[in-house]
Amino acid sequence: MSTSALAKSKKKLRTRDVNLKVRKQEDPDTGQLIGALVPAHAVDQRSLRERKFVTGRLLLAILRLERNPMFYRNAHLLSGWLADNVELFSGLSQLMR
Repeated sequence: MSTSALAKSKKKLRTRDVNLKVRKQEDPDTGQLIGALVPAHAVDQRSLRERKFVTGRLLLAILRLERNPMFYRNAHLLSGWLADNVELFSGLSQLMR
């Protein structure tokens, strides 16, 4: 098998980001309140389950804050203004396709 064929066969699947919420919960072992990362929605919970991320399993994660939706609104406002006022952008809409 050639290296290019091997690379295609081991093509990495793109996975969806999982939204987690920080919550205070009681540790069942010690009874103390601890901070825990829990899935924010049922979709996130199902995604974790499909990836075999079960209780007690050690994970490596890169965490970042969720993006502010106000920046997306501002970008759409700017694109609408450009479409209305700048000739190079005439005929374009605010929606990305």
